[in-house]
Order: sequence, then structure tokens, then C-alpha cells
Amino acid sequence: MDDFSFHCEDISLTPPSPSGRGLDKGAIRADMLARRQELSADYMDYAALRLIDNFPKFITPDALAGYYPTRNEINPLPLMDALPAQGFLPRMLENGQLEFLPWQAGDELLAGKYGILQPRLIGDADFWSYEKPVILLPLLAFDAQGNRLGYGAGFYDKTLAKLPNYVQSKLLRIGLAYDFQQVEIVPTAPHDVALDGVVTESRFLNFSSC
Repeated sequence: MDDFSFHCEDISLTPPSPSGRGLDKGAIRADMLARRQELSADYMDYAALRLIDNFPKFITPDALAGYYPTRNEINPLPLMDALPAQGFLPRMLENGQLEFLPWQAGDELLAGKYGILQPRLIGDADFWSYEKPVILLPLLAFDAQGNRLGYGAGFYDKTLAKLPNYVQSKLLRIGLAYDFQQVEIVPTAPHDVALDGVVTESRFLNFSSC
């Protein structure tokens, strides 16, 4: 596991958006959704490819759970296709949690909850059983402490909170975002799950303890 641990490093952060200071979660969500809506298709394609360059080389997963992008989220699929790990995409369950199904580029997808595409076939690979699993999380905002703001339904928080300790200890939680999604402060609640790092179109931010 030594080659899978985070290394301490100096990170030069770009100035965060002031959106988080003095705003509640609803206001931050509305602001970020509006700003993402303004992105051009060319920029979104560019940003997705830049994730490949900025994903840290010392993280070498054998299983990589991503998401199918919606509402102009930064696209993780090119990164997932570029890494030599078994890919997984989430399926939303009725209990408010996520199930991760095996995926690789070219697999047929079907529309699930909220119209988000998910793998058609239920595979027999168990994401949580891998030795070096990494989960790529979508988000609306993040801050320099690794706090993440999602859409509010809590699918990821509920799923990750129920994992046994041995899975928690080996899992890395990496957010994917555009640079402008960093804010000064993300309002948090006790059930919110923090990130180990974030990859953007310009850099990797390491939030693990040194």
C-alpha cells in the first residue's frame, strides 16, 4: 500500500472564488450551476483531457469508480479510459445509496434515476473488494480543507458513511472539478464526507494529512 499513499507536497492554489463566504449551500449551488451552464463544449472537452495530465502519478488504483457527467460536470470518462484500472459507474438505489457497476469505454448505458446514464448489465465485480480503490466524485464546490458540496441528495455521503472501517482505510476519495468551483468556505454538516484530493483542469490539490 506504500505506493498508494499520499505524499506531502507544496501546492500553489489559485485564488478561490468568494462564492462560499457568507453564502448558504443553496446559494453556492445556484451560483455554480449557473457558471457551469456558461461553459462552452470546447472548454469542457479541454478540461476533461487535462484531468489525465493532472491526475497524480503516485496514485495507482486497481479499481476506479467515476460517474457519467450531467449538467456540464467535468467529464471523468477520458481519465477513466486512460488509467489501467477496472472502471465502475454508479447506479442510484431506492434507499438513497449508490451501487457501482463495472464499466469500460464502449459499454452500452441506459438512463437511470434523474435520466443519468448507468451501465446496462449488473456485473459480478465488487468495487469495494479491490485493494486500491479510488472513487472520483462530482461536486458543485470545494474548499481548501477538502470539504465538498454536492447537489444535496446525499447519495455519496450516505454510501461512504456506511462502509466498514477496513474499506474506509484503503479508499481514496478524489473530487473532480473546474478551477472556478473552489470557494473559500463550504458550509458543512456532521454527515458530510471530506475529500482526500481534487483534480482540476490546471492542478492536483492534496488534502490528506501530512
